Amino acid sequence: MASFHNFVLLLLLTATLILVTEAAQERRRAIPSEEEKKEFERQQLKAINKPAIKSFKTEQGDIFDCINIHKQLAFDHHLLKNHSVQLKPTNAPEWITSNNILWEADPLQYLQEEINCPDGTVIVKRTTMQDLMLAKRLKSIGFNGPLNFLTERNNTDVTGPYYVATVNFGPSNFYGVKGNLNLWGPQVSQDQMSGAFMAVAGGPKERFSSISVGWMVDPSLYQISQYHVHLYAYWGKDNDKSGCYDITCPGFVQVSKTIPLVPFFNQFPFIMGHNMK
Repeated sequence: MASFHNFVLLLLLTATLILVTEAAQERRRAIPSEEEKKEFERQQLKAINKPAIKSFKTEQGDIFDCINIHKQLAFDHHLLKNHSVQLKPTNAPEWITSNNILWEADPLQYLQEEINCPDGTVIVKRTTMQDLMLAKRLKSIGFNGPLNFLTERNNTDVTGPYYVATVNFGPSNFYGVKGNLNLWGPQVSQDQMSGAFMAVAGGPKERFSSISVGWMVDPSLYQISQYHVHLYAYWGKDNDKSGCYDITCPGFVQVSKTIPLVPFFNQFPFIMGHNMK
């Protein structure tokens, strides 16, 4: 009888060992190797960066591609299948169009003179491995969108002055936002940011969504230099605690052939200067 019990115990231990070993092997198989990770990232970049009709490389090393407007990344999103690109609003009130409020910026303010895409294309910054790594890092540490500072400023240690102007509306139709932002080049440290922006937000105060656009110097987001000024757009939700910047936003539709997001402003005054509209 004792030998039978020993045999049963040995059988159970063997079965347990086999199960544990198989589980460990399964976990190892589930963890991709470094080469598999790199291959996955290469495939991601291939899917994100659409075939370019024309390309440019800036003095700072960024590559901008001219992409067929109907084949840009946004239309990979399932909600934008068969979407028609609307270059200008068709339902804007007459007083807007008659006063030339639909304004187009001079591309020479943003990029080198020779950077200009042909008709039927849009200009898009080519996504790099560094961009993918930055998107992962922002997702892991959490977002801190522009309007998040405004709503949380009573709980924020602010060491310098800031200026805020807000206008609240009830239910209404909105056709856009317009304003002048003074552009200059503040010098910040690696853990600081500075900028100016306009935003439209809606929803309850404790859970609003927003779209903002402006310029910023932010070494944590644009890891080239703490002195480079960038044009940016941001979409946020949950009080701007989650969201995305620029063309990393799924469904962001680019309509300009001359003005991309994330360009450097090549020339700007360090104190006061030109207005950006």
